[in-house]
Amino acid sequence: MAVDSKTMAEKVKIGVIGLGIMGEQYTRIYKNHPLAEVVAVSNRSRGRLDVIGDKYGVATRYEDFDDLINDTSVDAVCIATPDNAHFRPVKAALEAGKHILCEKPFTTDLAEADELLKIVESRPQQKLQVAFNHRWLASYNGGHAAIERGDIGRPVAGFARKNDTIWVATEMMNWADQTTPIHFLGAHDIDLMRWFFSSEPVEVRAYGAKGVLHARGIDTYDLIQAQIKFENEAFTTIESAWIYPNVFPTITDSFVEVVG
Repeated sequence: MAVDSKTMAEKVKIGVIGLGIMGEQYTRIYKNHPLAEVVAVSNRSRGRLDVIGDKYGVATRYEDFDDLINDTSVDAVCIATPDNAHFRPVKAALEAGKHILCEKPFTTDLAEADELLKIVESRPQQKLQVAFNHRWLASYNGGHAAIERGDIGRPVAGFARKNDTIWVATEMMNWADQTTPIHFLGAHDIDLMRWFFSSEPVEVRAYGAKGVLHARGIDTYDLIQAQIKFENEAFTTIESAWIYPNVFPTITDSFVEVVG
């Protein structure tokens, strides 16, 4: 893709906070995007910070995210910290006047989310987006297009599940006890249903089960099911679990259905 000199001068200078699986992917993508430049990265672990900084050629590195946020060369921040660790960097970035892309879920605490929304609504010049990236996956995007065309009539109900093997909660991540499967997995499906129904939730009832992970010293839910009713009277069931056996052929069992 050709980029003229004027466009090059207008690159958004981005700082990435949190360099786990998603943080590395954001760094890689921004490094290859013609309208972006990664000017700084931040991670609590110096070892990981240097691995990613070296791999993607980012010289400016901070162990404290506040230092990155206060770096005047940074226009926007991408926050890819664990689920329960979004509030502090998002609030600090808002107060510093930075634009923000925050990995889902926005927060794991309703009061924190309300506080952040109140701040951003008072600052219309700033942009804050939660990274619900499933809207750009071909199958979901195609489904939305079909619904918009009226191919299935009026959407009235949905069902979605994203269930992980137990490897995810016990080995892939070390902070499963600081979140839940519906925050980690189901947030995507809740957003997809909002998009498919073109409506907002008004009522929810949810149930959760604990036992398998708790027995392994991880105090979080094994599985959560929620039924959500929307303003337009459509409804959906969301299932999120992470205790599938590791012999399951894929890490994630994902299914989405909309009935019209």
